[in-house]
Amino acid sequence: MAAMKEVGHMCELLKVNGVVKDRAMEIYKEVVEAKSLKGRSVKALAASCLFWACRQEKQARTFKEIVAVLGNDVSKKEIGRCFKDLQQIKKDELQKQGASADALASTMNQTVQHPAEFVRNYCNQLRLEFKCKKLAEEIAQNAKPADRRVPWDGRTPTSIASAIVFIAMVLWEVRMRGKSAMHEGAERDPVYPPGNPDVL
Repeated sequence: MAAMKEVGHMCELLKVNGVVKDRAMEIYKEVVEAKSLKGRSVKALAASCLFWACRQEKQARTFKEIVAVLGNDVSKKEIGRCFKDLQQIKKDELQKQGASADALASTMNQTVQHPAEFVRNYCNQLRLEFKCKKLAEEIAQNAKPADRRVPWDGRTPTSIASAIVFIAMVLWEVRMRGKSAMHEGAERDPVYPPGNPDVL
């Protein structure tokens, strides 16, 4: 199927793992079988399914990133509309099944993005050292609200993620400079154990 190939191709370009790819294909299959989004372009539907799968599997990507790998075939606006339709369809299905308010909220909150989900991707793109990347992830995890429904002071997740990565890079640079200074100082002024003639 063309859509499946499209999803696979986008996953490869976006460098997301097989779990995301499989989830995107599952979502696409569910939508097609339900005949819920007739009339939508294959690429727009495939892109919106992948966008949702990335969020569910905590490997968030932006509409902008997805549009970039699609070229000029599909607009950001078209993917956004398709994604909103997917959300509404899923919500309607859960309500028909008599899902509890908590179950409904939990499912819909899977589509809420948090900066922490972008931090790892940004660190990989910048090819940061492993320890610096871990520092950025720790900052993001400790800073984010425990409740996924709580907004981050109205800022976009990507802006906050960028700030977190920048802070981590600055802290890491300060730490490395401190270690370097200590090392240089030790070389200039070696400290010998008192009363040990063997080192003199």
